[in-house]
Amino acid sequence: HAKDVVFGGEARARMVEGVNILANA
Repeated sequence: HAKDVVFGGEARARMVEGVNILANA
């Protein structure tokens, strides 16, 4: 789970941003 520690925050933020864009479309 080292990758989750390194990339988790940024990847999760990007994914949430993408979901919000789709939800607002």
